[in-house]
Amino acid sequence: MPRTYTITEAGGKPDSGDLVGLMIEELDHGFQLVDPHNGRQLSPSRRVNIAGAPLYTFELKNFKGWDWTLSVELASIKEMHGRWTNTNNKSPDQESDSWTASGIGTGTEPDEDEARSASAY
Repeated sequence: MPRTYTITEAGGKPDSGDLVGLMIEELDHGFQLVDPHNGRQLSPSRRVNIAGAPLYTFELKNFKGWDWTLSVELASIKEMHGRWTNTNNKSPDQESDSWTASGIGTGTEPDEDEARSASAY
């Protein structure tokens, strides 16, 4: 069974609650962010292969009125952690916070390189 993660915590900003409950599903070559209410893919992941950069990123356009970027900084079989930012097309204001997702499934443990964490957060 592929791994599936559910965002359980997204920080304390006004828009944080928009992300709680979204699902991250494992694919053959990465992950996808999915709306659990309709099963629709919101964003595929992009693997980042730069030292010090997040492992994966998801980009959502106009999700609940905002453009979002979710960065995965730690991935294991049981959980993912990262940061999110959003921006409204009508405002230069931007919010940012952290998020956590819990995982289920029998996927394989990521390589040590993939399991690195940005300790600055």
